[in-house]
Amino acid sequence: MTMPADDRLRELQRRAYGPGGGLNAAEADELAALQAAVRSGASAAAATAPVSPVAGAEIERPATVETGVGEAPRAPATVETGAEEAAEAPEVPAQPGTDPARAADPERGAQRRDEGRGAPRRRRILLAVAALASALLIGLGAGWLLFGRDGGPAMTAEQRAAWTDFEASGTYDPGSVRMVGEKYGVTAWYATKSDLHLECIMLTPLPEDAVSCATPPDPKADEQAYWGQLAVSGQLDESGNTTVQAYIVRDTEGGQVAIIDKWENSGPDWTTMFQGTELDIAKVIVKETGAEGEFLQVVGYDGDVPIWIDQGVNSCLYVADLESVTTKLCGLDLTTEGATARVEEPGTAYVVRVTNHGPVVTVIKGAVPTPSSPDEPAIDDSTGKTQ
Repeated sequence: MTMPADDRLRELQRRAYGPGGGLNAAEADELAALQAAVRSGASAAAATAPVSPVAGAEIERPATVETGVGEAPRAPATVETGAEEAAEAPEVPAQPGTDPARAADPERGAQRRDEGRGAPRRRRILLAVAALASALLIGLGAGWLLFGRDGGPAMTAEQRAAWTDFEASGTYDPGSVRMVGEKYGVTAWYATKSDLHLECIMLTPLPEDAVSCATPPDPKADEQAYWGQLAVSGQLDESGNTTVQAYIVRDTEGGQVAIIDKWENSGPDWTTMFQGTELDIAKVIVKETGAEGEFLQVVGYDGDVPIWIDQGVNSCLYVADLESVTTKLCGLDLTTEGATARVEEPGTAYVVRVTNHGPVVTVIKGAVPTPSSPDEPAIDDSTGKTQ
């Protein structure tokens, strides 16, 4: 295309797209023809042109432009620019040793630029993964040092304190204490002592120490009973109603396995002999006097207040309410038929007489203390014994 045609194209473009411009129908047709010629020439030049700095870049397309001439509907809706700028752009010489096909590939160039922009992010991700892996390895190493390689059960804070106490006691071989099981809130421990000459089993936490030690089994003897040599038992709480027992047996590979059992003690429960208020008063008597509940017996009433006889070692008479023992007379003869004893309170006297059916209590209201005659022995109010 000659320079006048080139100048004419620019003039028509300026008038078509510039402020206040406009084309008539003939000029619009001329502009369309010139632009078509430029596009066909640019396509032919791009086939043989060397790599350009804008190669592979997206060509910016201007927005739709109105011509401002109402009678020129055939004016182009969009105008493509940048083609002749790409055609006139200076060549970029290829680097020595560069494959011309690779250098001319715009998609590969764009990919390399995208990879270059994403490289710092990938490096950050790799660094984070490496730091996480390092922390995991450090944690595994610390756990191996603290808990050993056998993968034993994890300890609670209370169990860790018990383990520390065992290790610090000096009773067991250093480093031999380990937790072997837990059940019913009881933890079983295994340790050796006396330079491996003894094996021990311990239970925590119990009201009293529960420890048992024995010589290690002979590895040549397979006649070990199921219960094994290491067994220990103790009371689960201070009431003594529940017994817990633990023992250690060995599996087929010689490893220790803890088995923990518990059972309720089936001894007599004296509280089943009483109900309601009587049971509550009996508990007051047991707590205040130390009497054994199974030897208490109600032998009468003072109104609604029960009167008690303790047929245990002390042989006592008790009158009590829900707060305390109000009357107490001990040292009674409860084995001799016809034996009597009397205890007096202000306005009331309690007389105990032994019959062939057992002790009987008589309550005398408004009784006046009877002074002892010279021929009758005096009775001690606190013991019931004659003086």
